[in-house]
Parts: sequence; structure tokens; C-alpha cells
Amino acid sequence: MECDRTGVLCVGRGQLGRCEHCGIYVAAIHSEAVGALDTVIFTDFHSKVELVYARYQAWDTWSWPTLAEIERAYRKQHLFQNAKSKGGKKIATKTKRWYKDVGLGFKTPAEAINGTYIDKKCPFTGDVSIRGRILTGVVHSTKMTNTIIIRREYLHFIPKYRRYEKRHKNLAAHLSPAFRVEVGDQVTVGQCRPLSKTVRFNVLRVAKNKAAKGFSKF
Repeated sequence: MECDRTGVLCVGRGQLGRCEHCGIYVAAIHSEAVGALDTVIFTDFHSKVELVYARYQAWDTWSWPTLAEIERAYRKQHLFQNAKSKGGKKIATKTKRWYKDVGLGFKTPAEAINGTYIDKKCPFTGDVSIRGRILTGVVHSTKMTNTIIIRREYLHFIPKYRRYEKRHKNLAAHLSPAFRVEVGDQVTVGQCRPLSKTVRFNVLRVAKNKAAKGFSKF
């Protein structure tokens, strides 16, 4: 199966691949019962993967773990490694999941409690503590994986002319799989330990369609 733009992508049955040149995702789904081969092409993995999964969840060769395994990371929560279990009769229960309250009045999203995603940099299910500054901004770019760019606009006062000038700052923040954002949404981020070379903030709250362009004092 080939990418429409470059023709270099090839994925197997029931798998998900990404073109190295244009960055689009291609999912190839094959069903023995239906006997059909379908291709789904989308650019934003986190916003469209649920739709793809819901569409093909009844097919015999499609499963959610195939999507999760594209990440080169350890796909289990470290808290439950080497856990001691009591002997005796085993009772089938739902998979254990650990989550926490980040505090500061931020509510833990339902997806973090009931979801199955694994993200060690998530402020709700990972080992990241929120401390320091709490900022708000407008989503400017979602092209990176699990990282967004937010734009913060403000006014800078020039004493000589007694006027304000428009300024803005771009800020990179980690986006947990518990959230789904689009360009223009207003988000609240909290400062955490350095997660990468440029990421020092984590998304804590998302306000849909409430981003109004406007400058204010910084």
C-alpha cells in the first residue's frame, strides 16, 4: 500500500504505518470474514485513531494494541511491575490502572481514569509533577506527536512613546493522550520538569472553541 503523495509507504495487514517523507499515517485493515481490504489515511494520529478503531473494531484482524505498539516506548505502567499477588483462586477483574490528582484545582479527565493509554509523561497517569507557573494560551500547532505549540499574545509598553505594541511567545507543551485538541482551542498548561530539549510544560485543561484573539498586558 502506497502513500498518495510519495508512493513509498507500505504497511502490512491490520497494521499502521507512517510515511517518512510527508508524515501521514496509513492504516491497512483486512478482514477474513468480510474479505475486504481497506485503507484509511489521516494526518493527525491522536484525533482520528478512535474513529478508525470504532469503524473496524468488529473485524477479526484489527485490535487497539496494534495502534499502541507504533510507539517505541514501554507500554506498561511501571507501578505494576514486579507486583506481588496473593495465592489462591484468581478472579478475573479489569486491568489495574493507576492515576493521580495533580492538585491546584485541576480535575482528572475521565479518559485518564478509564482509558488504556500508556504515557509516562502524562501528569495524571505518569511520573510527572506539576509545580511552578500555570499559563494559558491558544493552540497554534498540533503537528508533533504528543506535543503542541501554544501561542501567548500580550502587550508590551513602550515608555518613550507611551504606547503598547503587540508581542507573542510560542511555547511547547506535552499533550497527554487523555486530551483531544485542535488549532484554536484554549489550553491551560502547568510547569513540570524538563521532558525534552524544549518541553517544560504539560497540558492540564482544554477549553474548546473559546479562543478569542486579543492582546493583553503580559
